[in-house]
Amino acid sequence: MESITLKGKLTDHPLTPSVLSALGVIKEETLSEFHNNSHTANWQTNFVIWTTDGYIKTKNKYLGELSLTRRQSGQDEIQIDIEQIYYNADNVNHRIKAAMICRNNLLTSPVSWKLNSDFISSDNTANENRINFLETAHVDGNDVNITIANTSFLRKASGNFTTDWSLFSVIGQLAFDNALQYEFDLLEGLRRFRKTNRLFYKAQSELHRFQQIGSGILPYDYWLNDNHQLLMVITGNRAYIPVELISENWKKRSKAKDDDE
Repeated sequence: MESITLKGKLTDHPLTPSVLSALGVIKEETLSEFHNNSHTANWQTNFVIWTTDGYIKTKNKYLGELSLTRRQSGQDEIQIDIEQIYYNADNVNHRIKAAMICRNNLLTSPVSWKLNSDFISSDNTANENRINFLETAHVDGNDVNITIANTSFLRKASGNFTTDWSLFSVIGQLAFDNALQYEFDLLEGLRRFRKTNRLFYKAQSELHRFQQIGSGILPYDYWLNDNHQLLMVITGNRAYIPVELISENWKKRSKAKDDDE
């Protein structure tokens, strides 16, 4: 992995594993040997969601956390369970819990899901005074039929589609091959379609990278080691990093505070 020396106040680099290492966020020495079974059918990983405003010593903080569990649910189906929490002010955090049934194909395309969205306090107890809702959906061809609070509506994909969480779960099973390219619509967060996405492999000197680009989204970079283990996902100023790769110094930081001390 390329070594970077950061000077002054700003990083002056796009966010990469090298920048995260230079900022002291990740343990670089563990990347090549890291193993989380992300190349297998059954997989579970807890991610830290980390963000930066581009400064070296300030404005870097935890944004939330994401837990993904993938398991075989029959010969032709995969189940993915998601719990995502975004930290908000006043000790009130936004939580999404979802269970998706997906096809056992290259993109782990969704077939149906149930999603619950609510707000919780910082100790993970439910906040009864905050709004919450339950969503169910099933897919019929390119039609996505969604029901929220007894109201149904239809969203349409233009062709093959998948979700961001599906890609997190399946990226470790894809071949490191510059000739391969995947085209699809992306259902981001199970909320909105991002059209004409492309996912392709970009060879690196040490780590491996898949890049995803599409209409209406920032590029996503999926970083893996030689063993097809997912090390992190980076988009813009946001990084999803397995908890095991976070440095001991950052593990001690407060979830809610910027890195400004």
